[in-house]
This record gives sequence, structure tokens and C-alpha cells, in this order.
Amino acid sequence: MIDLAALLPRLFRSQAYRELGSARLFEAGLPFAPDPAVGTQLAAHAAEERHHHAAVMALWTTWSRQPAPTLDAQVEDHLATHPLPVAHSWLDLAMARFLFDRAGAWQLREYQQCAFVPYQTLAKEILADEDDHMTAGVRDVEILAASANDRHAAHEVFSRWLRPALLSFGRPGSPASQRAVALGLKRRDPASVMQDFIDDIRPGVKAAGFAFPPPDSLHLDLPRTLRW
Repeated sequence: MIDLAALLPRLFRSQAYRELGSARLFEAGLPFAPDPAVGTQLAAHAAEERHHHAAVMALWTTWSRQPAPTLDAQVEDHLATHPLPVAHSWLDLAMARFLFDRAGAWQLREYQQCAFVPYQTLAKEILADEDDHMTAGVRDVEILAASANDRHAAHEVFSRWLRPALLSFGRPGSPASQRAVALGLKRRDPASVMQDFIDDIRPGVKAAGFAFPPPDSLHLDLPRTLRW
């Protein structure tokens, strides 16, 4: 049976992957900022993700008593084999905040009562920084989508970022997920969190004039009960 010692490294690895991947994404996207003020905001966002990544690494070393490079190597390998989409425009970055950041926040909310108290504290600290990002993301997406010359291309950006957003929640019904719920590490199976996330973004998706892609096109293990 999967025990706590086997599940916690997965939590650390997944969160470190999200934070480091996001930081690099926004750092690389600075040239796409439409004006200096937005560039400053984006740089601050990237710095926050770096700070969150450092916090994950610090907690990992305290808990595991292993050096940070041990986890760093795993995260770098995962980033190499499962890279985030590359940003080609300011719309890409806005969509990443609207979908990927928002999914990360929904995922972390499941750990606000985590039985492993240090991780519960970490989740709450990271969540405190996320609200502004999500608000900015949905606002920018609505504005940019409304002015996009190529609606098809804009919709492809939406579909491209929806996939890693949904991947944030893990595989619905997996033994690891069920065991994490049973141990009190998180509240619910990914299937329930995915539905809450879809319900949350639906108004923004509609306001931007997008439509959810066919589920099969995402090539994900999605719950059959998921309502778009």
C-alpha cells in the first residue's frame, strides 16, 4: 500500500515543477510585455514563482534531509520530458495566467487542510500570492481575445494552455490520489477539482468568445462525468 513517505516526494516534485516552469515561462516572455509597466508586473510575477520554488525546496530539504540538488535533478528531468508550452505572444502569457496559474491555485486549495502540516502551511502561503495573477490573467485574455485578428489562432492558444492546466490536478481515480485522500493529504480526487476548475473558468471562456475543445483532442485521462 502507498504510504506517506512515498506520496510526499510526489507533492514536492509536482509543486517545484509548476513553480520553476512558471518562473522560466514568464522570464522568457518579458519581451512580449506590451509596455514597461506590464513588464515590471510580469517580472514581479516571475520573481514570486522563484520565491515559491525556493520555499518548496527548503521544505523538501527539511523533511527529506536530502540536499536540494536531489529534488532539483528530478524537477529538471520532468521539465525536459514534460515541458510547458512555449510563449509566442502576450496572449500566450495571459492565457498561462488565466489557465495554468488558476489551475495551480485550485490544486493547492485541496491541501489547505493537509494532514502534513508543513505542506498545509506552504500551500496557504503560495495561495496568498495567486489571486492577483488570476484576476490579471482573465482580464488580459478577454481584452486580447476581443482584439485578435486571427480568432482561430487565439482559440488554439486557449486549447494549448488548457491541457497543462488540467494536467495540474493529476490522474482521476489513481491509486496514489485515492491514498492521498484517505491519508488526509488532500481533500478530493482530481475529478472533482477538475469540474470546479472548469466551472470557474467557464464565464471567462465565454466572455473571451472561446469554446472548449473536444475532450479527446486533449489526449488526457479525463473523468467521463466532466461537464464542459
